[in-house]
Amino acid sequence: MDYSPETEAFSVETLHNIGSAEIGFFHKHGYLSVRRAFSEREVSDAMNGLVSLIMGGRPDLPHILFEAAAKDTLETMNADQRMDSVRKLDRFVDFEPWHQDHAFFNYPMGTPIVGVWIALDEATVANGCMQLLPCLHKDPIVHFKRRD
Repeated sequence: MDYSPETEAFSVETLHNIGSAEIGFFHKHGYLSVRRAFSEREVSDAMNGLVSLIMGGRPDLPHILFEAAAKDTLETMNADQRMDSVRKLDRFVDFEPWHQDHAFFNYPMGTPIVGVWIALDEATVANGCMQLLPCLHKDPIVHFKRRD
């Protein structure tokens, strides 16, 4: 299998550019990338919601985990520094209109599932973009790690 994280995935510009050829590509390869699925306003609103939560806008949200090194300086950090220090933001659906899928689904094998990953800022190999192996969606995947 030829795989290189420097290779950009096949994509379409917007959701309106998805037709039968793109749906066929999805069924064959197991993915489809959409460069601009949301308007600039929608992305901005989403980012503002995340920043608000991360900056403490909802102190009753206990599920923001920061990097251990940030613990002593968290209160003095600006928004960019805090965003870079977030390790995990979980269970925020009651605070902002979001949903985060679990790492492993508890569905029987063969259940059709479509996952969506949304990058709100530029996603590159250097900053942690989604990486994938095409055409592995038709067979069960044996995970390389076990999670409790």
